[in-house]
Amino acid sequence: MEGWLLLVPPVDQGKLQSETTGSSADPAEALVAAVGGAFLLPAAPLREWEQFHAFDSAAACEQWRAGLQEDAERRLEAVRRPQDGGPDLSFGKLLFFIRLSQGMESRCLPVSVVYPPKS
Repeated sequence: MEGWLLLVPPVDQGKLQSETTGSSADPAEALVAAVGGAFLLPAAPLREWEQFHAFDSAAACEQWRAGLQEDAERRLEAVRRPQDGGPDLSFGKLLFFIRLSQGMESRCLPVSVVYPPKS
């Protein structure tokens, strides 16, 4: 029986740094970009994706992924419709929403696809 991995795409660290540092950095714009997944690299090769969790079966992986995506969508929607004076624009919150965006783009793959057997 083969194991399954939940992978999330890498973060474009250069883009993140350029849009969150310096005098022209706008926290509100950075948060909107994070919510939209703008800091992610979903087209990156799988070897660059981060292993988020491991599972014994595809069904368990997909079930966990679906729950992760539902939770992420609910939290991201709250930012799209800010209340009570607007969202918290701290850097920690920005990283949290980047992580949620990663969950939205996650994939379940068999271990052998991510780590092919050596010939």
